[in-house]
Amino acid sequence: QPGTIASSICPAGYFCGVNSSSPEPCPVGTYSNRTGLRETSECVLCAPGRYCATVGLREPTGECLAGYFCEAGAIESFGEVDEAIPSGRRRVLLCPAGHYCIEGAEVPMPCPPGTYCTGNNSLPWPCTAGSYNLESMQSSCEPCPA
Repeated sequence: QPGTIASSICPAGYFCGVNSSSPEPCPVGTYSNRTGLRETSECVLCAPGRYCATVGLREPTGECLAGYFCEAGAIESFGEVDEAIPSGRRRVLLCPAGHYCIEGAEVPMPCPPGTYCTGNNSLPWPCTAGSYNLESMQSSCEPCPA
């Protein structure tokens, strides 16, 4: 209709500043499934255990790989990343010795008694025949006494 202004709602995965004529994508490490965002701070940090690899995402790219754990804002599913970002720290780390990390791990899980984890484990390994482990979070098993 002549004389009317069509208002456009900013699409999901983007934010539209007050004085901006075009949508800007949510940055890497964030996403948004909502429309109408006005500033980058409204983009959601990628949840722990997930990663957001590109700009303008409507949902996280996927889960972090087994053997790693991802904190909020991860941009990769594996590889070691520890950097300061405006909203805090972005970290993707190898699962530490004495722990295991399943796919999508938010935090490392302690290896239970009877198992061991040398680091970068996706699951705990059982002690082999002739060895034991009575403690959790161990990186090796002890030989059985003779």
